[in-house]
Amino acid sequence: MAIDQICTIGPATSDEDMIKELILHGMTIVRLNLSHGNHESYHEVIHTVRSLNEKLATNVKILGDLQGSKIRLGEIEGDNI
Repeated sequence: MAIDQICTIGPATSDEDMIKELILHGMTIVRLNLSHGNHESYHEVIHTVRSLNEKLATNVKILGDLQGSKIRLGEIEGDNI
């Protein structure tokens, strides 16, 4: 049974050299926290991972982590939720 190594990619780890090092050290899944950043930064990371997959003959997967529900405290107006 294979175990995946997931690494969250953010501003400090999003350049090609860093992603390459993470792949060479066993990263199998790139995690993008979609609550932070923007479409352009996600696009750049996805492009970099796909390019490195071709260059290194790897199959690093990309995981988009969506923002979950938030608990909000306060009074609810009206009788219905």
